[in-house]
Amino acid sequence: MPTTREHKQIDAGAREVWALVSDPYRMPEWWPRVERVEGVAEGEFTQIMRSSHGRIVRGDYRILVRDEATMRLEIEQLVQGTPFESVIAHSTATITVDGDGERCEVQVELEQLPASGLARIGSFFISRAARSTAREALDSLGSTFG
Repeated sequence: MPTTREHKQIDAGAREVWALVSDPYRMPEWWPRVERVEGVAEGEFTQIMRSSHGRIVRGDYRILVRDEATMRLEIEQLVQGTPFESVIAHSTATITVDGDGERCEVQVELEQLPASGLARIGSFFISRAARSTAREALDSLGSTFG
């Protein structure tokens, strides 16, 4: 499965950064294009996003892992039966925060499998978009704490 990994040093304590990235309601503060989050309940939530063309898009997610001890969050986008299904077959995001003291390192890992009809050319475009999303998220975190 195509995987994109990006990381960045953040000028803030790991617990402070973890408190932000592990709270779905706070995703609009740092995750690209998220305008608000709704329906946070029992490990699931909905992101309301604005596309690059200005359209409002809803995406449903499930929290697979939220580990306080290792500061690791893994979420899966629920694509089956949605318009996203025509582009991606599977999508997960893993965010880890590591460090102590006044600086920490945050890693964003995005795994996205293109829909079967897009396997050849879709992988390139999906990987490029994933890299851009991961970098934007990390830059936003840097700005939030910088």
